[in-house]
Amino acid sequence: MSSTELKSQKKAVRKHFLQVRSNISDQDKNKANQRIFESVIELEQFKSAETIHIYASMEERNEVDTFHLIEYSLEAGKKVLVPVMQKDAKLIHCEIGSINSFEKNSWGVPEPIDQTPAESCNPDVIFVPMVAGDLEKNRIGYGKGYYDRFLKSVSGTKIGLLFEKQLSTKKLPTGPFDVALDLLITENQTIV
Repeated sequence: MSSTELKSQKKAVRKHFLQVRSNISDQDKNKANQRIFESVIELEQFKSAETIHIYASMEERNEVDTFHLIEYSLEAGKKVLVPVMQKDAKLIHCEIGSINSFEKNSWGVPEPIDQTPAESCNPDVIFVPMVAGDLEKNRIGYGKGYYDRFLKSVSGTKIGLLFEKQLSTKKLPTGPFDVALDLLITENQTIV
């Protein structure tokens, strides 16, 4: 498959699953968020992690809520790194010490107010934002490649958080630069 065909297929899948996710009701989303949170904190990889890397979820995009997990991690004494998008399609990684450390950037993405890059970024667990996933733990992100570049550079457990409705029963279109995850967690199952 040519890179143009792949891009086109991914774009169609992304559009479909963004629409599916936007149609999830607040009530269903709140229940699902709680179940996902409970599954994550019971994971051995999470319990033993000293450092986690986690994105700040966007409520406007109906993403799985990560703020509860950020707060829980800080209270548990874990080091918490969050990404900041750069214009060169790279991420920098900043340590936060409080749930109140965020403000929205020009895209509406919550980012840390203090954007001093962490001295090192070797998290034990990386929570990855996603639009869709499949049973082989492939993901479709937002299409900019930020995370695929980052995931190639870290060795921690890569975990995708998504609602069951974002899970494709068919294999998602993937290319040579796409990085599969280690686990996917929905409100109904953990795919390992």
